[in-house]
Amino acid sequence: MSEVAIHFNKKHHYLNKHFKFFILQTNLNDGKLRKSIETDLIHYFKSLNIKIINKKIPNKKYITKLSFA
Repeated sequence: MSEVAIHFNKKHHYLNKHFKFFILQTNLNDGKLRKSIETDLIHYFKSLNIKIINKKIPNKKYITKLSFA
């Protein structure tokens, strides 16, 4: 089960009400590039103390391209 599924199966968590997502870039067909950008964003959000539901935090060494570059 994914972290999103686990989170929204908890009491008082409603997918229709609380789930939001933003599309920052489309057509990311290169899996390595997509994972690099996702890893960068996860570390960026954590540095700003923004709550995220990811339990597995990828190592920064996997960042090959910055999200906003």
